[in-house]
Order: sequence, then structure tokens, then C-alpha cells
Amino acid sequence: MWKANWYNMTSNKTLKHYSFSSLQPDIWFDQILYPDVPLYNVGGYLRIDGSIVPTVFEQALNQVIKDNDALRIILHQEKTLSVLEIVKNVHIHFDCHDFSEQENAPKLAQAWMAQAFIKPFQLYDNN
Repeated sequence: MWKANWYNMTSNKTLKHYSFSSLQPDIWFDQILYPDVPLYNVGGYLRIDGSIVPTVFEQALNQVIKDNDALRIILHQEKTLSVLEIVKNVHIHFDCHDFSEQENAPKLAQAWMAQAFIKPFQLYDNN
């Protein structure tokens, strides 16, 4: 079964603010200079043979996020530079796109993912 998925994230309640690591400012400046270029987008896919229950899969993803601070980092614009924030609660909405019943499902799923990967990343959380 070939499925492609997209995630929508919502967050609230900041826990802590951190400065960038030594390499992060370069990436940040690049993203500010070229906001419509998805140079740093990274993606991949996982083939799952069999069916999944999207609501249970979404719960599992959100549990992994809850258990890992690094997956709850957002950028916040300060006066002169941005800072990293670790938010307390993040919820990802899992949208499931099922290509399994279509002819040439793997190719269709990969084409859908390629389109999703070129969308520019929203640098700042607008919540």
C-alpha cells in the first residue's frame, strides 16, 4: 500500500529559550535571504505493507514528539536575532493520502512527495 502524508503542526506554551548552535546561524541567514528556496527541506518516506489506522498513527507521532524536546523546537524572532524555543505542547495533524488503489501507486506517491518537499518551510511559528 502506498500512502503519502503531510503534517500540520500547532503548538503552545514555551518552556525555554536557547541560542543557536555554532552552525545554525548560517542556515538561518540563508533562509532569511532566500525564503522561497527549499534548500534545507529534508524528507523521506517509509513503505508500510498493510493498512494503518490514521488516528492511531497520528497519536503515535504525537507521542514521539511529546517525548523528544528536539521535535518541539520553534524559532522566535527577537529584536536582533532569533532564538530557539522548546514548546510544551505540539500537536501534528496527520493527513493521509492513499494512492494504493491507483495504477502505478509508487510513482504517484513519490511525485506527490516531491511536490510537498519543494514547498518553502515556514521559518517562524505564527501561533
